[in-house]
Amino acid sequence: MVATGVVHGIGGAVKRNTSILVIELSPDEIEQGRDSLDLIFNQAKAVPQIQKVHSMTVVNIDKIECKIYSNSGKKFILNF
Repeated sequence: MVATGVVHGIGGAVKRNTSILVIELSPDEIEQGRDSLDLIFNQAKAVPQIQKVHSMTVVNIDKIECKIYSNSGKKFILNF
């Protein structure tokens, strides 16, 4: 039988690695986390043509280096 879904993936990972900690969250905790993430994501800047970028390196707080793949010589810098 092939494992499907998140639950099966977590169960398999727990069996292989004893350092995984599984915590149950209440609906209120999930909602608080969602609110915090909404604030972060609403402030995030878009990366043009992100679907073509597979490697990003943070240069500083407002600059990232983008490459098509990690060992590519061709790169471009985005300033925010």
